[in-house]
Amino acid sequence: MNGRPGALLRAVAARLCGADVVERVIDSALADFHVEADAATQEGRPWRRRWLRATLSIALTQAIVVCAWDRLRSEHADPAADEARAVLTAVIATTSALAVFVVLPLAVLTPLDWRLVPLVVPQAVPVALPIGVTFGVLAGREAATSARFRRTFSAIALACSAVSFVVFAWIVPEANQMFRELAFERFAQPPIQDGVTVHRRRPLQRGTNELTIGMLRQRMRAESQRRDRPIAAFSYHQRWALPAANLFLTAFTLTVIARWRPGRIGGAAIALSTCIAYWLLIEGGRQYGLAGTWPIAAAAWLPNLFFAGTAVAIAVSATRDRQTRPRSG
Repeated sequence: MNGRPGALLRAVAARLCGADVVERVIDSALADFHVEADAATQEGRPWRRRWLRATLSIALTQAIVVCAWDRLRSEHADPAADEARAVLTAVIATTSALAVFVVLPLAVLTPLDWRLVPLVVPQAVPVALPIGVTFGVLAGREAATSARFRRTFSAIALACSAVSFVVFAWIVPEANQMFRELAFERFAQPPIQDGVTVHRRRPLQRGTNELTIGMLRQRMRAESQRRDRPIAAFSYHQRWALPAANLFLTAFTLTVIARWRPGRIGGAAIALSTCIAYWLLIEGGRQYGLAGTWPIAAAAWLPNLFFAGTAVAIAVSATRDRQTRPRSG
């Protein structure tokens, strides 16, 4: 069934819902779809086939969500269900963070130009992904000792880091520049000469946030722009450090749940405090780095170094406890 409509959703259902649901619900729905779709193709009705494919996707998605939710609410959740809970929590947390970080910048623009909405999304991605991964890992309490769970979220963190780096290094600067151009065109008052409104379309000069990672490297090394070098240098190193947060926070949260197994409320509290602490460390590193108190690279990487050191300390403490427990018994 690989390569046919519904194959991807079937694979997701097999991962989240189990083989029994796939056999009883998913496979029967796919079989009915293929019969009707083949009939529509033979009758030369392409739009009928497209409509069937759309309704199939919606129906299967609803079935998977309902099944996953039922398994998440089960009192006797197995490791697979716990892993599904963690992945679903990560998706929900990431989506919620994206919504917040997109709405807040646009809230200051009245009236709102909806052309600006897609241009705000990229800058929220590198921040939302670590938040989602943090909440997701801490939702997987029962699967803390599962090697499959650790492999799954390590792979998710690595993929999120790669996506964040590409977005943060190249897509965000271009989107920010387009946002500034459109916002200026939409809200700025055009000059008037001799009673005639003059519409001038000149590209705005790029600021630090509108420079790609290559441009930042050039500005950081430029001798003629020494005043801008600390800001450009911090922004350059942060383009590497923030995407790596997915990996460092995943390692930290995996260590936490393996050590203490926090409950649902406790896990949410740890995830929230972790995200707040990471943001405070970013701001503290920025201030000390730009003031020249700390090296710029160390200031930009301060949050990651802090959580890496904390994870190592927790792991060492857990190892010592395991070594001393038999002796005390």
